[in-house]
Amino acid sequence: MSVGDRYSAIAPWIVITIGLGLIAGLSATYFYSKGFQRAHQQYRASIDLDDAAEHAHSKCAAMPSTSEALICYRSIYEANADKRRAEDNLSVQREMADWAEGMLWVTGIVGVLSVGITGVGVYWVKETLTATTNAVAEAKRGADAAFDAVQVTSETANRQLRAYVCLQTAELVEPEVRTGFSATLTFTNFGQTPAHDVRIRCREVTIRPDAIRPQMLDFNDIKETEPVVIGPGAAFSKGIHNILDEDELTAIQKEEFVIWVYGDVRYTDVFKRTRSTTFCLRVWRFRQPSERIGPCEFGNVST
Repeated sequence: MSVGDRYSAIAPWIVITIGLGLIAGLSATYFYSKGFQRAHQQYRASIDLDDAAEHAHSKCAAMPSTSEALICYRSIYEANADKRRAEDNLSVQREMADWAEGMLWVTGIVGVLSVGITGVGVYWVKETLTATTNAVAEAKRGADAAFDAVQVTSETANRQLRAYVCLQTAELVEPEVRTGFSATLTFTNFGQTPAHDVRIRCREVTIRPDAIRPQMLDFNDIKETEPVVIGPGAAFSKGIHNILDEDELTAIQKEEFVIWVYGDVRYTDVFKRTRSTTFCLRVWRFRQPSERIGPCEFGNVST
């Protein structure tokens, strides 16, 4: 059972026990005090009545004649009767006042208990809300951790299963004419799933080696290949063909100029995410075969 459930189950019984105990204690004290006061008042009235009767008897017995004594006793009896009626009326008024005072005390006690019970109830409600808030926060932390774990698992699965299309090889092809330039670029899917809607763009530029800059990677107006699907481990080749003029050919032979080949591959993986790979190559046409093609210092990025 949670803390909030324990508070909810125990709180009403604690409040009822405290309230009944306070009512019982205050009521016993009040009625004991009133009973003591009433007994004391009745005792004093009895003493006064006995004193008055003894005084009247002494007064009437001292009369010189019997008729005067009878008149004295009658007047004293009537006076005592009036006094008893007045005392009875006063007793009734005292009882009414006592009941009114008792009701006032009961009202005050109930009011104080109501405030106390309300305070206790508010305290327990606060504790319950605090426990509930903590439980909700703990549940949220658990849900967030589970969500993060799911995200990590999903991203890991994506990385392990997605397609990876990259430039695998670039080979120079002996041109049909002396001033020709031909190369074959082979792109391979190194991932575990097919790459869909694969489109390749590439361009070759003849330029001085020290003039190559990253900002010169211009993909505008480059024609794309028709979209294809490359399965896991499969390859797709793209050929480049161009004719150089005599000045360019002479500069390339002297290595004053270099052929710069760059482009990109764009495709969609099985998770419907768009991926791309950019590539950049330097081609020295007249060097040894192992030295003819090499990557640029920039422009080779895969996402």
